Amino acid sequence: MKGSPLVVVIAGLSGLALGGGAATWLSDATPRARPDGPRRPDTAPAASATGSSELAEPTRQPANEAAEAHDDEGAVSRELERSAEPESLFGPPLRAYAEAELARGWAEIRSDSMPPERFAYLVDSYIENLRITPAAWGRDEANAKNEDEGKAPVAETSDGGDWREMTDEARRALAADPARFAEIFRPRVSGRVHDGPTLAVGAPLADGDVLRYPAGVFRVRDLAQGREPFPADVTLRGAGMDATLLVLDELDPRGALERFAIENCTVFAEQGIADVRGAIVALSRIRLVGFDCGSGGSCALSLDRDAAVSAADCRFEGGYGRAPVFATLMNTSPLIARFESCSFERVSLLFAVSRGVVFASCSMNEMLWEQSEGPAYLSCRYSALPAEQRLDENLRRDLDQLFPGWRAELDAR
Repeated sequence: MKGSPLVVVIAGLSGLALGGGAATWLSDATPRARPDGPRRPDTAPAASATGSSELAEPTRQPANEAAEAHDDEGAVSRELERSAEPESLFGPPLRAYAEAELARGWAEIRSDSMPPERFAYLVDSYIENLRITPAAWGRDEANAKNEDEGKAPVAETSDGGDWREMTDEARRALAADPARFAEIFRPRVSGRVHDGPTLAVGAPLADGDVLRYPAGVFRVRDLAQGREPFPADVTLRGAGMDATLLVLDELDPRGALERFAIENCTVFAEQGIADVRGAIVALSRIRLVGFDCGSGGSCALSLDRDAAVSAADCRFEGGYGRAPVFATLMNTSPLIARFESCSFERVSLLFAVSRGVVFASCSMNEMLWEQSEGPAYLSCRYSALPAEQRLDENLRRDLDQLFPGWRAELDAR
């Protein structure tokens, strides 16, 4: 083996979280006491941040109590169906290793101490990322093998019931059940794999087709242009969140788009990820930026109420558009949605009010609005910026920090 998995995951931390700040840990269940083990070093959080809030408990939760709940493996993953994990692997020794290596890396550059809340966040994020990375790699390898072998049939599966006809409470129960919820988003057919950068405008696309993009910066123009009827199931797939940048035009299908998926890339989309009606949208391991443009609601997801959304291991980040103060996750609340192990930074959840929306093991940092009521928050953290800091000049970020020279590379194609 060329490198330890611990080292590999540490190397990925640089793209894990750009925002920071103390947060409050939210859960529909009461956290258990922290298992015995070594305490964090003196850099551990000692006070909650301004703007943090607790959905189920009006009283503000001290940051050290939030950290205790965050450390509790049962609270972090209670709603996830994972195989049993030995305490010796994900217990105190791993945490001590992460703390020591983070402190050492910081000390190589700076002589002061890392902010305690940021330190705690990175330690917890490292451990959680270590849990989910092997399965994600397995899925990626399986997908790549399927593509290498050509077209392979995908069995029809249950759609989790007629979720459009369910009551709000039934939809919430469905969205809180990862296995049943996933059935809604499974592809019905398997199509061809196309080279995305060389696909001609108007070239035929069939149901289940995949547009694959290598590392680099690419413009994805309106996929509906010259294609009528538009296929019912299309997937865009990159080479990694930190490797592929797709500059996405607004999707305007004139037919009935049933399923639209984007995987393994960063997406810059001024008009939102998709302008689709009643579709199933599946997002996996993507970073979405640029939607805070000051027009059309500055929504990351432009949907209607009949839509269903699944987002796993994704990042929704404001600050990269023209009007960061307006960054909003969605223009309306879909009937059903599950955001799992996602992070949200400098955005608002203002219109995410449906009881069929579930946030599971998500991190919400430097949010632009107080926490909205209605959705379920399962083992999530939420912190809002003070009102006086919600100004464009304080929120702006430069995409060149993630993809240096991206505009020049885009213009050169």
